Amino acid sequence: LTDTRNGKGRNLLTAEDPWKDYNVPEITCGSIKAADGTTDLYYRMVKPVDFDPNKKYPTVIYVYGGPHAHNVEASRNYLARGWEIYMAQKGYLLFILDNRGSEHRGLAFENVTFRHLGVEEMKDQMEGVRFLKSLPYVDADRMGVHGWSFGGFMTTNLMLTYPDVFKAGVAGGPVVDWQYYEVMYGERYMDRPQDNPEGYKGSNLRLKAGNLKGKLQVIIGYNDPVCVPQHSLSFLRACIDAGLDPVVGEQAVDGLQYGAFLTASCADVGGFVGILMLEFFEDGMGEAEPARDVGLLRDDFRVQEAVNAAAVRVSHDDDVAHVEVLHGVFD
Repeated sequence: LTDTRNGKGRNLLTAEDPWKDYNVPEITCGSIKAADGTTDLYYRMVKPVDFDPNKKYPTVIYVYGGPHAHNVEASRNYLARGWEIYMAQKGYLLFILDNRGSEHRGLAFENVTFRHLGVEEMKDQMEGVRFLKSLPYVDADRMGVHGWSFGGFMTTNLMLTYPDVFKAGVAGGPVVDWQYYEVMYGERYMDRPQDNPEGYKGSNLRLKAGNLKGKLQVIIGYNDPVCVPQHSLSFLRACIDAGLDPVVGEQAVDGLQYGAFLTASCADVGGFVGILMLEFFEDGMGEAEPARDVGLLRDDFRVQEAVNAAAVRVSHDDDVAHVEVLHGVFD
C-alpha cells in the first residue's frame, strides 16, 4: 500500500505460493514481430513439466485473437489458464500470442482487422508458428490449435487455411459465418453484410470446408444465444457438400454421453471438457510424455456447472471425413 502524500509504502500481506507443493511448469513471456514486420506482439509460453531442451514436444497454440479481449498480461503467470498447466503436466508445450486486432494496444493496432476479420490475425498467428518452428524443442510435425468463440473461429480458420501445419484443432463455440453473429459485435467490426459483401465472404468458413486435412473437434452449446448452433451445424453441412463423406455417430462412456459441454466460464475450461480435449489432441497428434509426481492432476480440476450442449467432431483420414455429433444433458 503506497501513501500518495509521501510515496512511502508498506506491505499488508505476504501470502504463500499456493503452488509451492506442486511440480509446475515454467511460464515465460516474450515478444515477436507481427506480420507487418514492425509491430511487437506479446506471447506466453508454458513449457512441459520436467522440461528437457534436448527433447521435442508436441505444441498447442491457444488463441482468441479477436477485438475486445487479450490473453497475455504482465500479471501472475502472465494470465496462464488452468488447462494450460494441465496440458503441460501431460507433456505438451503451450503457446499463446496476442495478435493485432486484440484489445489494449491502441486504435491502429485493433482497427487493422476492420471489415475482414480473421485475415491479419491469422498472419500474425503464423508468425508465432514460424517462431515456434525455430525452437529446437518444438515438434513441428505435431502442432495443434485451440480456442473458444472468436478463438473457435480462429481455430477453424487456421485448420482450413493452413491445413498442412496443424494436425489437430479444438474449436469451442466457433463463429462460422459472421452473418449469423449478433449485430452489436459483428457489425461493429465487419459493418453490415450489404455494405461489406467481400469481407463477409472472405470470413465465411463454410466456403473452406473442403480444405480440411487434420482432425477438428467443434464444441457447441445448444443454448448458446451468441455463437448459435447454426454456425457449427451449417459447417457440418458444408463438409458434406464438399464431398468429405462424413460419418456421424455417438459414443457413450460409463453411461454418459461422450461429448463436450459448455462451462460457466469459457475462459476457465472445466475438468471434463479439459480432459476430453486432451484425449482429442492425443488422438490427433500422438501422446506426449507426461510428467510424474506433479501433484496437480485431473482430480484437482474444478468441474464447473454443465449445461445442455453438443459437440461435432470432424476428422479427415484417408480421404474420408469422420464427423461425430456428440450431444447430451449433464445434470
